[in-house]
Amino acid sequence: MLRTPQIAVASALVALALFSSCSHAPKAVATSSVVGAPLHGFEGRVLRWEPTTAGARAEVPYRLRRPTAGGAAPLLVFLHGAGERGLENERQLIHFGARLDGAALEALDGSYALCPQCPEGQRWVEASWNELPPAAMTEDPSAAMAEVLALVRHTLRTEPGIDGSRVYLTGLSMGAQGSWELAARRPDWFAALAPVCGGADPGSVAALAGVPVWAWHGVDDRTVPIERSELMVDALRDAGGAPRFEVLPEGTGHRAWDAAYAADSPLWAWMFGQRRR
Repeated sequence: MLRTPQIAVASALVALALFSSCSHAPKAVATSSVVGAPLHGFEGRVLRWEPTTAGARAEVPYRLRRPTAGGAAPLLVFLHGAGERGLENERQLIHFGARLDGAALEALDGSYALCPQCPEGQRWVEASWNELPPAAMTEDPSAAMAEVLALVRHTLRTEPGIDGSRVYLTGLSMGAQGSWELAARRPDWFAALAPVCGGADPGSVAALAGVPVWAWHGVDDRTVPIERSELMVDALRDAGGAPRFEVLPEGTGHRAWDAAYAADSPLWAWMFGQRRR
């Protein structure tokens, strides 16, 4: 169905409203520009801003993919795992942009996709991703999380083609932990959340009661125990939410993303069918 100019304008206004309502706004308006060559259809870009969080960088490299067609389109935010940390602005695509096919690639072709990279030695959430019980969410975000907040805010502000009612969030392992926390900090941004083999602070999920969530985890995960996801799902249900929980069979281990992000995974149709109310 073709989108009218009025719908496109309304979507842009929603995105601008989300930007203006943010509580951790930078001191000055951020800017960004293309740097380097594209990779798997993703532009190499750098965000320049004035961070207020200790340790956050004033120049933040990231990857952005744009839809292949015009008109209003959703935005998908992806947070990578611990093994893809670095400064080269490439490894964050190893388990995402570099390997998507089928329905996954079709969904990506019709959307914007934002992929930041966490620096080596840092975490999206500066707490253990596998210990039990999980640590409580801190009042202020980590340096890496502050950068992600700035990137999402900037992208919503500067890309008028984004449909502000269709902003989605997913992440794997350390990125799943980060996704839970990012959504808890800004539940007003996201129409759906899909954390894959990771959990954060169960005490933070009350804000997500109205956000559609589909969590994925391998039953035999020895890197991040499945209990980390179970605690989040149980807490969200207790808060009035209705999350889906995909428990993957023996043999999955820590690679739950192989099933979650597969070409024929039902996750894609589910996620891109959600709209923020």
